[in-house]
Amino acid sequence: MSDIDDILELIHYYHKELKYSPVAKDYLKSRGITKESIIRFKIGYCPHNPTKGHIKYQDRIIFPYWNTQDEIVGWIGRTLVDDPKKYLNTPESAIFKKSKLLYGYNFAKKAIFKTKTAVLVEGQMDVILLQQAGIFNTIASSGTSGLKETGANLLSRFAKRVYIAFDGDEAGYKGAIASQLELIESGMPDVIIVKMPDKEDPASFIQQYGKDGFLRLLYEHRQVKTLT
Repeated sequence: MSDIDDILELIHYYHKELKYSPVAKDYLKSRGITKESIIRFKIGYCPHNPTKGHIKYQDRIIFPYWNTQDEIVGWIGRTLVDDPKKYLNTPESAIFKKSKLLYGYNFAKKAIFKTKTAVLVEGQMDVILLQQAGIFNTIASSGTSGLKETGANLLSRFAKRVYIAFDGDEAGYKGAIASQLELIESGMPDVIIVKMPDKEDPASFIQQYGKDGFLRLLYEHRQVKTLT
């Protein structure tokens, strides 16, 4: 059994375990995630004292990661208990290098190719809720440190414009600036930073204002091309 086969077996286990956890299901429901999105993104849950996998992922929502060949190569776990490590990734390996992966790209690539436009956000929830609302060209850099060179080059292959919509805090803005610079270096002709309202992120914003509200926000920033 290959590493990818092992990972896929665990993802199936976590996905199945989700239906047995009222706490995990209630959390996802509170964030606005539908049953259809749970199935589409293969969201799972690692229970307390799991019978498979590593105990360090226990009590975490599991978000699988796909590579550009549409293979699941790892995951990130979001804790539902008091844990100083809010997010915990699959260890770096030959097949899982987080800096080279864009979360949601496997679902977004057709829309990016068709529209020549991408919406870059920070995290998994942002991607899921925006794609769930019909903004299918959304992907995530997965973190406030911003987009890395490999991800920027990947986007530059198909997109001509990228909207960067990170969280409305200082860390999000710094990450947006770093991502903008990477995209410009990769040759992206049009990179637009979308300033989210204070203490808002794309997931919370689209829950409150819907798809039309989010698209209006992008339109309002269309002419913003500077770094400040």
